[in-house]
Amino acid sequence: MITILAFAWYSCNNEETDFVPSQTIVIMEGEGGTKLITFETNDWRLTSVVNKNGGQKIFGNIFDQDGKLIKENSLLELNELGKIDASWLDKGFNITRNTPNSLQIELYENATEEEFSFAIIIENEGQINEITVVQKICEGYTFEGLEYFLAENDGDTFYVTESNTYTHSISKPMEIEISPFGGINIMNTSYFVSDNYYAFVWFKEDLIEVNVPSSIVDDKIYLSNEKKIYGKISKNWDEEYGTVKEKLLIPEGESKFHVELEWRNRQVSYKLTMKNKRTGDLKIVEGKWIETTPTGIYTIIRDY
Repeated sequence: MITILAFAWYSCNNEETDFVPSQTIVIMEGEGGTKLITFETNDWRLTSVVNKNGGQKIFGNIFDQDGKLIKENSLLELNELGKIDASWLDKGFNITRNTPNSLQIELYENATEEEFSFAIIIENEGQINEITVVQKICEGYTFEGLEYFLAENDGDTFYVTESNTYTHSISKPMEIEISPFGGINIMNTSYFVSDNYYAFVWFKEDLIEVNVPSSIVDDKIYLSNEKKIYGKISKNWDEEYGTVKEKLLIPEGESKFHVELEWRNRQVSYKLTMKNKRTGDLKIVEGKWIETTPTGIYTIIRDY
């Protein structure tokens, strides 16, 4: 009888042990990373993911084992093989069940100002286990350099816009002086863009000045001596445009003229290299530098 009870106790205890994940607390650095969690049994399901700051269940996207999106912006859960993903601009994670008895946790970089912590809730026939994940704050990066290059669809394109209009009704011809660039907002505008949020987040406080392209000749990029602040929109008015004057002969009777201005849109790709303050590792992100500016070329056209 004692042997039977002992066996029964061992069997129940062993079942509980099988369901315990190989690790119940995962601590990761702010740069992110992956961690594999294993189970002795495959008879379990992921019922939810809970934010430890506030205790709210987390929403995200759910994918099947082939990577097909099956639920969008839904409470996270996995009853079988597949992946769940929750991403914000400055942090996030995905959890993948590639095999029946494992979970792979991947954390994205934590660019917030506080630790990111959540619990993965696992259930098996009414028994609950929890895997707590804690991610530290990323210590940030230093600016190491910026390199420009031409990719597909980069380069200069030109277009024309209509600006000032002049309408007259006079009894005899007369000559007037006009300012082709007057009366409208003629600005040189340039800025950096990137699909990677982390391209700018680390340099909001420490403003970095960089040289920008001044010309493209035979697919070679030449840089200006003037510097712009990386991550900020730059707008400059060229005072020379305000001094440009043009004499216009107005005929007798009714007439209308308008001015067309030529603009250049320049797009150049860039690679930003930055160094992690904690590890010293280099990280490269890519983006585009875009400039829109008048070329100084204009045409005066008589409509009637």
